[in-house]
Amino acid sequence: MKISYKKNKNQTAELQIFIEPKDYTAKVEEATNNIRKNYKAPGFRPGKAPVTLLQKQHGTSIIADTVSKLVDNAMKDYITKEKIEFLGYPLPKADHKVDIEKGKEWTFIYEIGLRPEVDLKLSTWTTLEEYVIKLEGEYVSKRMKEVLQYFQTQKPADTITENSVIFIELLEIQKAAESETKPISKSSRLQLNTITNLSVKNKLIGLQKDSKVTVNISDLFTTLNDKVSNLGVSKEEAESISSDFEITVTSIGVMVDSELNQELFDKVFGPNVVTNEAEFKTKLKESSEKNIQQDLDMLFYDNAKEILLDKCKPTLPSDFLKRWILQTNEKPITQEQLDKEYPNYEQSMKWNLVTQKLVKDHNIKVTEQEIFEEVKAYLKYEYSKMGYNMPDEDLESIVKKQIGELKQKGHIEDSIIQNKIKDLLKTACKVKKKEINHAEYLKLFESIKNKKK
Repeated sequence: MKISYKKNKNQTAELQIFIEPKDYTAKVEEATNNIRKNYKAPGFRPGKAPVTLLQKQHGTSIIADTVSKLVDNAMKDYITKEKIEFLGYPLPKADHKVDIEKGKEWTFIYEIGLRPEVDLKLSTWTTLEEYVIKLEGEYVSKRMKEVLQYFQTQKPADTITENSVIFIELLEIQKAAESETKPISKSSRLQLNTITNLSVKNKLIGLQKDSKVTVNISDLFTTLNDKVSNLGVSKEEAESISSDFEITVTSIGVMVDSELNQELFDKVFGPNVVTNEAEFKTKLKESSEKNIQQDLDMLFYDNAKEILLDKCKPTLPSDFLKRWILQTNEKPITQEQLDKEYPNYEQSMKWNLVTQKLVKDHNIKVTEQEIFEEVKAYLKYEYSKMGYNMPDEDLESIVKKQIGELKQKGHIEDSIIQNKIKDLLKTACKVKKKEINHAEYLKLFESIKNKKK
């Protein structure tokens, strides 16, 4: 087998593999004998058909499969041995066809997309801008009010008001023609401030326990999903229900903001982390700044991408990559779709090259313990959003069960590497910090959102 390699001007290379009978005859014979062991042919017992019959019927396909495997292995071995750095995967040359049925020796030609050299050295000559959030007292007060509302409790009340939560019995009022069917009867729970029909809301406000009132069900529940969940019927049934219903008030409650006490402090931040209002405000400010700073860190990372990509300007063999995507994409993709989406794909691949360069040059690694801590922090944050401060011992038990599945996706390692690159950029480059308040933060992200439209 003869192999030749030459670079082209368009950041691709051509790999030619010439194969002749001495390279594949023994392998073809081996493959033929293996197939013959289980081969069934009319008039012969399994495995007893003559080799000549098998060759006559399937010889070409056996040669094609064998030669294809030999050439593919030779290509991989050559690329590994010569340390050729490539993008995508080698593709058969578009204008060169190999016909196994013609001749006994063939030349296979592959096109290879070559990986560019990324010339990037971080230094203080590179200036990056970093926004730092500083929350003002007004925002902290607003955030505290939201927390008190989030942990509201329900207390009994005598009369329905705008903020009441009521428990009711719904009974369908049937017309004479409908008397043969059983009327719908269902218990439900309503929050007055979620009722959008003002006429219905005003009918309910002022009522007391055991009061009755008649409303049309479509006025009370204005969406199909509301009808389904409150009446316990299917979507198909809900579409046809537009009857009047008698509502009987069975219980009235009112939602009251949580008190600012130790019970609340423990719910939000864990047992005895804070013990008074001043500490609670401070901790609330710190946790809010930490959450918002995560957004600003992503913005820092995205801006750094643009600056570093502009600085090193890696080039890609675009024509080759487009052909590779069209041929290998898991889901079929049209040329029109590719042309539309390729610029984003190209930017993503360029940044991957820069990331790999930084990882290699700065010896960035991810340990098992770092993966464990990343998953733990993620789950802790998710539980905290639901108002549950899970003890570390319970959290670690859950992490041990889930980490295998999460790690397989590769997202955790990528997230850790991204954070390490952010830290690297903040120390290796000149960083210009700018403090902003919450209003400026909202304005900044609104501006970014509008630019993307």
